Amino acid sequence: MSASNPNIQSFWHLVGDHVAELRSLVSDQAALSPEFLEALQDGLTAIDPSLTVFCTPEEESTMVNMVFGCDGYRQGIDQVLELVASAPVMEGVRPVAFSPRANYVPDGIDLNGLLVQLEDVYFSLQQVKGNLHLDLYLDDLSLHEDDLRVEAVLMFLEAIIGEFDLMTRIHSIDWHDLPSDPEDHGLKTLNHLRSSYDAFGPLSADYGMLLH
Repeated sequence: MSASNPNIQSFWHLVGDHVAELRSLVSDQAALSPEFLEALQDGLTAIDPSLTVFCTPEEESTMVNMVFGCDGYRQGIDQVLELVASAPVMEGVRPVAFSPRANYVPDGIDLNGLLVQLEDVYFSLQQVKGNLHLDLYLDDLSLHEDDLRVEAVLMFLEAIIGEFDLMTRIHSIDWHDLPSDPEDHGLKTLNHLRSSYDAFGPLSADYGMLLH
């Protein structure tokens, strides 16, 4: 552990004291204590208020991943990279910078009883002067009030593209009301986004490409 930031050092000391509790998450019956969860978030907030973490066991493995992010705030990217790079070696616990793209993307996401399906969301992805621009379309969209569908779509995007690429390779995201004939406008449903995104090949990211 080589961090010069004392808050990062304190955070990893805290984690080191609770490695056994983290490793217990490989059991379906286990959960982190509220006190430890609160201490984790307090430790991250001391480093940068945008930092987040969720702890999840790997499938068919005894390894638990601590996945760190910055809630979509690009200014927090460097802090995430420094935090993960400064992590000590911990048996059974692996720090990970940003949520990777998922091997399996669900057909739907349920938020507080509202089911949002991949096929409900349309998109257009274009490259302009080397930058990718993503336009998203939802039926009867209103950005002037809270719309849980927007949160669900962002969860889909992280699963399809990956959090790091979403922040560094997508130059802009714009939201629109869905036209009555989306296919006639050249729009595709969100389940086609990964193949459309990958077709553009490697692009120049603004931050942290050495991570990959």
